[in-house]
Amino acid sequence: MRSMTGYGQATGENSTYRIAVTIRSVNHRYLDLVIRLRDEHRHLEALLRELIGERLTRGRVEVRVDIETLASPEISVDLRADAVEAIERAVRDLAKGGLVSEIISLSDLLRIPDVVRVTSSPAVWSDEDRALFERATAEALDEVVALRAQEGKDLAHYLRGHIDKLSETVKEIEARRPVFQQELATRLEERIGEMTDVDKVPAERIAQEVAFLVDRSDVQEEVDRLGSHLAHFRKLLEEEGAVGKRLDFLSQELLRELNTLGSKGRDVETIRLVLDAKLLCEQLREQVQNIE
Repeated sequence: MRSMTGYGQATGENSTYRIAVTIRSVNHRYLDLVIRLRDEHRHLEALLRELIGERLTRGRVEVRVDIETLASPEISVDLRADAVEAIERAVRDLAKGGLVSEIISLSDLLRIPDVVRVTSSPAVWSDEDRALFERATAEALDEVVALRAQEGKDLAHYLRGHIDKLSETVKEIEARRPVFQQELATRLEERIGEMTDVDKVPAERIAQEVAFLVDRSDVQEEVDRLGSHLAHFRKLLEEEGAVGKRLDFLSQELLRELNTLGSKGRDVETIRLVLDAKLLCEQLREQVQNIE
C-alpha cells in the first residue's frame, strides 16, 4: 500500500546534454499529470507520460524537466547578396542628393530584416541521449515510489489503530443489544398501555406487535455487516498495489451502516457509541483519501 504524496529528483549528463528531472505528487482521484517542458523538447512528453504511467496509478503528479545543451551548436550565416547590392545602390542615390552618408556598415545591414540571418542547427537526439533521459526519469520515479511506500506504511499503521478502535466500539454496541431491545419493548408496552382502547385488543396480539417492532429495530444485521466491512478493510491494508479507491468505498459503507444503526438506537449510551464510531469512520475516510 502506498500513499499519493512523494518527491523525487535526479540528474544526468553526457557530452551533449545535462538533464534534471523533478517530480512531486499529491493526492488526486485519478492520475493527473502536469508536465513542464520547454517547447523544443516537447517531443519527449509522450515518453515521459508513458514512463510515469507505468509506475504511478493515482495522484496529481507535477513533473519539471530542465535540459541544458552542452555541445556547441553549428552556426550558419546567410547573407542575401542581392539585397545588399540593392541597398548599396539606393544609398548611393540618396548620397548624391546629400540626404545620407554613402557609407553603410555591417551593423546597418543587421538592423534590416531578412538581409543577414544567423541560425543555429537544432540539436539532434540520439539513442544515447534518449537513454540518458529515461535513466534520469526512472531515478526520480524511484525516489517518489520509495517515499510513497514509506508513507503508505505509516498510513497503514494509523488506519489499523482506527480500525481496532472502531471494532471495539462496534462490540460495545453489540453488547448493549439485549439492553436496547428490553428498553424498547418496555417503552412500547408503556405507550400501548396509555391508549384508551387498549382493552379491546387481545393481549397476545399486543405481545406479537411488540415483538415485531423490537425485531425490526434490532441492530444485529448492521453489526454483522460492520464486522464484515472491517475485516475486508484489514485485508486490503495488507495488499500491494492501488487499494485507495476500494478503501474509500468501504469507508462509505461503514458510515452508511453506522447511520442506519444510529437511526435504530434510542438510548443515550447507544447513541453515544454510534457517534464515537462515526467520528472514527470520518477520520478513516480523511486519511484514505491519501492512499493510491
